[in-house]
Amino acid sequence: GFFFYDRASGSGGGTRFVALVAFYFFIGLSLLAKGLIGALFPLAIVGFYYLLSFRVPRRDFFISLIWGAIISAAVASLWYVPMYLRHGWRFIDEFFIQHHFQRYTSNKYLHPQPFYFFFWVLPLMTIPWLPFFLAGFWDFVKSTFSHLRLAFRESSPFRFLSSAQSAGSRPPQLLLFAFSWLAVPVVFFSFSGSKLPGYIVPAVPAAIIFAAVYSIRFARGNPRRIILINLTAAATCVIVPALVQFALPRFADEDSVKRLIASADALGYSESNVAGFITVSHNAEYYAAGRLVRTEDGKQRRFINTTEIAEEIRHEGGRTLLVLVPLEHLRHIRESDLLASEILDENSELALAAVNLR
Repeated sequence: GFFFYDRASGSGGGTRFVALVAFYFFIGLSLLAKGLIGALFPLAIVGFYYLLSFRVPRRDFFISLIWGAIISAAVASLWYVPMYLRHGWRFIDEFFIQHHFQRYTSNKYLHPQPFYFFFWVLPLMTIPWLPFFLAGFWDFVKSTFSHLRLAFRESSPFRFLSSAQSAGSRPPQLLLFAFSWLAVPVVFFSFSGSKLPGYIVPAVPAAIIFAAVYSIRFARGNPRRIILINLTAAATCVIVPALVQFALPRFADEDSVKRLIASADALGYSESNVAGFITVSHNAEYYAAGRLVRTEDGKQRRFINTTEIAEEIRHEGGRTLLVLVPLEHLRHIRESDLLASEILDENSELALAAVNLR
């Protein structure tokens, strides 16, 4: 919505207004989908775009921040308000404090990665358009530095991106906006204490803009290249749904505890608490919600020996405890003199055991 507003400078005020309404409406949706960064990223991207363009936002954009915030808040409130009314402070603590601030500032959720992690993960997300993305991004960088050198040579370093110049003497505004869109999430999350590939999914559309612009230039006037790109697109439309339908479920099943918890529930353990032995399972938060054994600060408790498991079972009055165990450590549970166990199910990494005292 914002880019349409920015490019509609020659259109009527109604067009710009509708574009801004769409901008703030989708910020509200992104607040629902991604939390607080759903508002932070769009505004930071817009600010960075204006900075790169050496322009000051129009007066109507500044005014729109007031009524636009109301639109975004109204959309987001459809979920946030009921959640707060139902859970109160617990919702604030878990959703905002733990899953926003602590996830960003610490390694609480055990997903550490090096600073450069997203700089190689993002390009991989553009497959099969990776060559076009890399070529398009490299062309943009070369063009930008070329214009910078020219501007400094002419003693006008702040004019090379000015909207007063012709489109042929500066990087296209679309690519400048795409660069802002791409850079903000990647740089922001590169400083995060926890890193998962899904964090930078919001940057993928910007990367695809680079790939699309370059592919258009690559194929222009060349029928063979046009056919190649069309075949690649068609193959993607066939292969990706096939992988999602037939291959992905098998890999997801082996990487998730969903089936393990479901198997235990079907065997009558749907009320049993769930714990981890020498591990914690973050996707168990979804499939065993309300049943996970936790420490006083709310983290999943990681049991490091069978004595601790026995003490937990005694503390719960002898109730059966479901224990997620890495396959390589399964023998510690099976051979324990303190515990009696039954393996209910397993995937490629973990086994789920029903554990009682001997």
